[in-house]
Amino acid sequence: MARVLRSALKNSQIKEDLTSKLSVCKKSKVIKRNTKKKLVDKSEGSQQNNIWSISSIISNIFEYTDFKDLVEFNTVCKRWSHLTNPIIHKTIKLQRKRAIQNKIHDKRFNKAAKTDAEVEIRNYYEPRSVYKHDNSINSAPGVSFKAVGIKKIIKGKFITEAAVLPQSLTKLAIQNIYLYKNPELFVQTINSHTSLSEYKFNLYCGSSFIDPFFKRYSTLKTFEYNCGQLDQSQSLIKVFKSNPQLETLKLWLSCCNDELMTSISRHLVNLEEFYFIELYAYRRDKTSIISKFSQPTKIKKLNLAWDRLSICSLNSILLNCPYLEELCLDNFSKLQDLDSDISICLSKSSNIKKLNLKYGNLNVSLLNSVLMNCRRLKVLDIQLPREWKECIKVIGSTCIELEKLAIWPSNKIYGQERNTFYQELYEIEFLSSNSLYKSTLKHPILNQFNFYDSKAEYFKNFQKLKYIEYPYQIYPNRSISNQEIEYNKDLWPNYNLVQKNYKYNFNAKMVNSLT
Repeated sequence: MARVLRSALKNSQIKEDLTSKLSVCKKSKVIKRNTKKKLVDKSEGSQQNNIWSISSIISNIFEYTDFKDLVEFNTVCKRWSHLTNPIIHKTIKLQRKRAIQNKIHDKRFNKAAKTDAEVEIRNYYEPRSVYKHDNSINSAPGVSFKAVGIKKIIKGKFITEAAVLPQSLTKLAIQNIYLYKNPELFVQTINSHTSLSEYKFNLYCGSSFIDPFFKRYSTLKTFEYNCGQLDQSQSLIKVFKSNPQLETLKLWLSCCNDELMTSISRHLVNLEEFYFIELYAYRRDKTSIISKFSQPTKIKKLNLAWDRLSICSLNSILLNCPYLEELCLDNFSKLQDLDSDISICLSKSSNIKKLNLKYGNLNVSLLNSVLMNCRRLKVLDIQLPREWKECIKVIGSTCIELEKLAIWPSNKIYGQERNTFYQELYEIEFLSSNSLYKSTLKHPILNQFNFYDSKAEYFKNFQKLKYIEYPYQIYPNRSISNQEIEYNKDLWPNYNLVQKNYKYNFNAKMVNSLT
């Protein structure tokens, strides 16, 4: 019996152990399954996080996407919606409704549809402040309009009538302004002046700006007119007839005729300074122009840059300027085609002290005919021809009171030929010749010469030399402006360098410390 009980107890214990072990096994299986599920969830989450970690790249791509495509991408998913929203709001612009419908949302959209990109302003505010006119112009002696655009004032604007320029205004300049749609109020304002002494006009068109001078304008002394239109002679003749008190006249015209020049000499009886510069016109007639002075004038300063003026017309103008003191003749290419014995006639009573000759090919006889009538010449600015040696001899034998000499090389020599010209001028003319101007010259100006190739020895025979000027020298390092120039001081004893810097070049002036 006892044995039976013992065996029964053992069997019951074995069953309990088996059931407990089975339960433990089941729990372990459940735990393993749960851990596997969690691992799978984590791996999927990590994969998703890896996918969305490129959101910065996608947002950069969206930055370069058109607005219409951004709207489409915004509806793909929530993530893309978050990425595209800030970009869309940044690119919103206030545009007209039709432009928004046609360009951004396409014509298929409903016209009445409202989107975030459409902004409509229905209420307009009345202006709360009005700009006041600056009264400083009322006390200004001069006003200049330069390189501005003037448009016509349309309806609904504040300015409805022309202003009146003050009587204290004495100088007025209109240069390179652009007129749009006929701005009548601006023209009326400009023409309201009444007491100008100096007027400068530089405009391709707009001859109505000189209308106030068609009648007597007693205070006007200086008149400058630059116009590229074909023929303004009749308007200018009206000005000259009405204003004989003019003292300075400067004209830049594309054409001129004998009637205009005759009017100048006949009506401007008080004229002392006259400039005429012929503007270049494409496909113009290249024949010579006959344009003369009909009677003597009081002109003291004459500047002519007139390519087509005939030699007889030039002599007529010069002979009718008996009080001439300054003469500039520039760009007379017609004189190159004439015979070598051509001469320029000056009035015997003229007292020219300043002469500027810029011919393309100056010959000896022409230069001699001018200098023989300029014995009291103080300043000479000359462009030497290709065959320059005879011309420089004429200068050295006739200019006995010359104080300032500016020399330009011929524009037909280059490279080694120009270097030879520099060296021969230094050694043959400046160093070895017996030119008369060496005892009087104070200020030589050597244009287009190289400052570094010169030295003080070349000028040792100049008795009254104060300084030597070399304009427009190139910097050693072209990429740097305002450089401090270094030079060989042993070549320039008793001279000091005065340097004037510009953006791309500099002027070198060697000042003589002994004078």
